[in-house]
Amino acid sequence: MSDRDGNTPLHCLNDLLVQNLIREASTLALLLLKAGGDINVVNNEGRTLLSYAVAVPEAEKLVHLLLDYGALVWPSRVCTIAARKNKEEDVVESLIREREESAFTWFIKSTLKHCEIRPGHLKILYLLCHSMSEEEGDPRRMKRRVLSTMIHYGRSYRVMGPIFSQLKRIISPFWTQPQPLKYLCKRKIRKAVGGGSVPRDLYLPKSLRDYLELERTEF
Repeated sequence: MSDRDGNTPLHCLNDLLVQNLIREASTLALLLLKAGGDINVVNNEGRTLLSYAVAVPEAEKLVHLLLDYGALVWPSRVCTIAARKNKEEDVVESLIREREESAFTWFIKSTLKHCEIRPGHLKILYLLCHSMSEEEGDPRRMKRRVLSTMIHYGRSYRVMGPIFSQLKRIISPFWTQPQPLKYLCKRKIRKAVGGGSVPRDLYLPKSLRDYLELERTEF
């Protein structure tokens, strides 16, 4: 169900984010997701709720919730692959559209808008990094996609060197080759059991539980 602009009930929660009603947006998002709302549907502007949430430094818990329910940082990737196979659009155009519609792109725009990386930005960045490393699988692919996005927007701004340098320092461990074995094991377990709240009767070590629930987001 969507309106003429392609907005679903989940997209409409952005109105609450604009009013800084983040807790209310998170509560309603949880209800809609439990009711079967499609978290990766894009509206006519190519936006998902995640792309709106990452642009709000204070919306870390909402970002956390959306990623736990399967929100993709690059939700149009499947559409892009299909377009290439069907030759319905130029490959270059589809790749540009894919980059423009990614939640990571809107996160970058948010840091540029504030001209600094706020504490909320850091928490959201770590969450996005974990998600991107799981989506991409190949760390080299993640590196290419992230750097191409940063370089694209770096050309449009003069004083972004220090910010992009800090972003790269934080993100780079996620594409290091080889990645630490402990991290790879935790990532595999998280993929198998899924995100969200982990049942207490599993008696998992705290460090593993924190990773599965993305409570401890550092690499």
